[in-house]
Amino acid sequence: MNFSSFTGWRRKKYESATINIDSLGIRHTKRHPAATATSLKTAFLGGSTIWGTGVLDSLTIPSFFNRLGAGKYDAVNLGEASYNAYQNHQFLQIRIIEGYKPDVIISYDGVNNTPGMLPRPFSHHRESQIDVLLKGADAQTQVLSYGDYFLKPTLFLLRKAGHRIFHKGDFPHDADNKSVIHKPAMSDEEAARFLLESWLLTKTLADQINARYYCILQPNVHVGKPRIGHLTNLAPFSYRYYDHVRSQIDSSSRYAGLKDGFIDMTSAFDNLDNVYFDFCHVMPAGNLIIAKSILERIEKKPVQRN
Repeated sequence: MNFSSFTGWRRKKYESATINIDSLGIRHTKRHPAATATSLKTAFLGGSTIWGTGVLDSLTIPSFFNRLGAGKYDAVNLGEASYNAYQNHQFLQIRIIEGYKPDVIISYDGVNNTPGMLPRPFSHHRESQIDVLLKGADAQTQVLSYGDYFLKPTLFLLRKAGHRIFHKGDFPHDADNKSVIHKPAMSDEEAARFLLESWLLTKTLADQINARYYCILQPNVHVGKPRIGHLTNLAPFSYRYYDHVRSQIDSSSRYAGLKDGFIDMTSAFDNLDNVYFDFCHVMPAGNLIIAKSILERIEKKPVQRN
């Protein structure tokens, strides 16, 4: 991971037979052979479920979307592990400033905005970690001492080794690392507002470039009726805040603009066996179901290219 201003972090460039990430931290999405310069540019935003934890480049939701779209769409995967909806908005905004102009923008959120995942609204998972590293930084002198050269690097390596030993992984993948679960500081109402306001910002951005916008409330094992008897040690999160998201979209004039593009996918895996491999990440078959559902919704009101 690299530090990334405004969004917090982004993956490093990486190449392998199964996973490929470019210099901007964007994972490779498999294009359909029939895609051309006139295909509808489609931006997928989300956390590790969009990024594709546990699957090949070709088996992510954006890649399946391209396959099913048969060249009509040219999707890119702007997702990143543990990103919440506001981080997704910020990353997209930077890409648009740099020249990227999608015809369709799809936000796939919900899991990373629950109260137990964040210390407060408009924060992110690694805020406390960055805060620890910054403490005392303003008081540091510019003259490097013996301790700067030798002791601090040693202490840093010891802290890092201890973190690897006692905390699996080097950062939370959408809260599958229980050590980063926060005592909820937000109410369900505040969490819903944080998600909706983030979506509203992204919708405003989409309107400015004449792009179609869809905001999706994503499934997880705590909502809907999936068959999850094969899973153990599930993350102890509550997604009661989803109810407030639905009710606010239905009743609040502030979020009326989101209603036409809102897709509730919390029941996408109802009565299906062995779709999830943890509390929110799914097998390739699950990604295919989601991609197909998104495409079917979009095709009900065909998008015109900008």
